Amino acid sequence: MRNVTARIPVFQIAKMMGAISRWLDAHGVVPAVFRYDTREDEMLVVTIEFAKDDDAEAFSGAFCAAVTTRSANREKRRRAISASSSGRARPDQG
Repeated sequence: MRNVTARIPVFQIAKMMGAISRWLDAHGVVPAVFRYDTREDEMLVVTIEFAKDDDAEAFSGAFCAAVTTRSANREKRRRAISASSSGRARPDQG
């Protein structure tokens, strides 16, 4: 999975969120995760996680956004949490 992060000035939020929605609909893409956060610098940071790398690359190109892959550390933490909730030993505990 790939994450795409776009920084949107607050005065363009409505316009850009509409454009993002239309792009997703036009390409038949349903994001795995869609989250946003406001920053003190008057920017909205939108992060979309795509199941397909091609969709992430296409979206990034359309919106001049940064593409990142899911980090190995994040995946390792996810597995450790899953293992601990199922009663199995965590990988770092032997």
